[in-house]
Amino acid sequence: MSKLLKILAYGCSILLVFIIGFVAVNYTYISRLSSLEGVDFVHDTEWFEPVVKVESKDNKARLSIAKDAAAEQNQQFSEAFQYAEQVGSSAFLVWHNGELVAQKYWKGEDSDSYMQTFSIQKTIVSLLIGIAVDRGEIESVKDPASKYIGQWIDMPYGEITIEHLLTMSSGLYLPPIDLNNSFLAHSTKLNYSDDISNVARSLEQVKAPGTVFEYNNSNPQLLVDVLEAATGEKLAAYLQKHLWSKLAANPAYVWLDHEGGTAHGFSYLIAKPEDLLAVGLMIMNNGMVADQQVVSSEWVRQATQPSKSNPNYGYLTWLGNPFKPMRTYRPGAKFGVIHSAPYLADDVVFFDGFGGQRVYVIPSKQLVIVRVGDVRFDFDDAKLPNAVIQAITQAQ
Repeated sequence: MSKLLKILAYGCSILLVFIIGFVAVNYTYISRLSSLEGVDFVHDTEWFEPVVKVESKDNKARLSIAKDAAAEQNQQFSEAFQYAEQVGSSAFLVWHNGELVAQKYWKGEDSDSYMQTFSIQKTIVSLLIGIAVDRGEIESVKDPASKYIGQWIDMPYGEITIEHLLTMSSGLYLPPIDLNNSFLAHSTKLNYSDDISNVARSLEQVKAPGTVFEYNNSNPQLLVDVLEAATGEKLAAYLQKHLWSKLAANPAYVWLDHEGGTAHGFSYLIAKPEDLLAVGLMIMNNGMVADQQVVSSEWVRQATQPSKSNPNYGYLTWLGNPFKPMRTYRPGAKFGVIHSAPYLADDVVFFDGFGGQRVYVIPSKQLVIVRVGDVRFDFDDAKLPNAVIQAITQAQ
């Protein structure tokens, strides 16, 4: 009996050592998962730790605000305000013909509030890749990604280029959607582990690159590796030096997987809505901010052209034309975003953040619209742009 107890005690000791080791190795991952309940990821920005501050330049004077921009004074946009409030918006801004003509905040937020806008970060990464191309640090989007980060996986169906990553057509395995944050799910690890680069590199190539559009967060995360290898700088530093300090009025924050580690490239930029509007303005102005060319007009043109694998997608940027009643993120998916009507302009491009975080850019109307707020699966992508376009058309 005593021998059996010794064996059991030894086994328990080994198990305890294993558990302690497992928890120690995965402490960050486990602690993040254990703290998810009740977190509002748009508004609870203090949850994201660690972050890196991305400094801005005081450009507030550049944002001309119309005298009737306050919501309570400007009833021109009442229909848009009504829908924005209906879907739980926290911020809604409209820029038209050189000035901010409408703005409204809800839920105790105001123009000084920071918010997290999910996949709007993807478009920011696209712009940084464009700047690196403009500067010659990346030779071409046709370059294999392996030129910069090495051959990280076997590629039996062909080399994955930077352009394949930009257009969500890499051919990498697309893990199932897991909204429950299961411990072993790839999406959970990519969001919350302390080595997200390794998670992104773990996917196998299962299709020929360039053939199928599949919205895969590992693609922009791999672009972070490409950017940092090509430039020799961390994403946050490069963002600050070459983009944010050129156009933003306020600092932003980038979430890292661990202290001094890798920035999330597919989500989690923390910024003020007015600075997201400034990014949209730069796109509308073909890469110009005031009299400075921040991103080349050629890159803006390429980024907002339909890709071969999806006519509604460019370089990590969505295109409003052609019209689809339901915009999906993967072939055959039942989950998507409602478009109840065609856009009232043919040149709508937009940054799409999970659950209705949006920056709409409409150059033909000299119009930029920002909406940030509650994650809504019933968000209708046509409502706000069309209501605003109707309002400015009727006022002319």
